[in-house]
Amino acid sequence: MTQLSKSQDEINKDRIESIYESSKMSYKRRIEDKEAQIKNQKIDRDALLDFSDKGDIIRSSRYDCDRLTNDDASISCSIKSNELILKVLKERYKVLFG
Repeated sequence: MTQLSKSQDEINKDRIESIYESSKMSYKRRIEDKEAQIKNQKIDRDALLDFSDKGDIIRSSRYDCDRLTNDDASISCSIKSNELILKVLKERYKVLFG
C-alpha cells in the first residue's frame, strides 16, 4: 500500500512504530555510553594510584597527597552518580520496552 492510499490510522500506526524503535535505540545507546563512561572513570581512578616512576625511587616530597585525595573523591562521586543514572536508565528501559 502506498503512502497516498493509507488511512490516517495506518499512518499514525507507522509513525508510532518508528518513534518507538527510535526511542528504544536511543535508550540502548545511552545505557551503553554510560557503561563505557563508568568503565573509563574507574580506569582513571585506578591510574591515580600508579606510582611507577620509570624505575626511580618515588620521593614523597614530589607527590601531592591532597591532589590524590581530591581527584579520587571527585572521580568516585562521579562514578556513583553515573551508576545511579545507569540503574535508572536500565529500570526505565525495562518498563518502557520490556
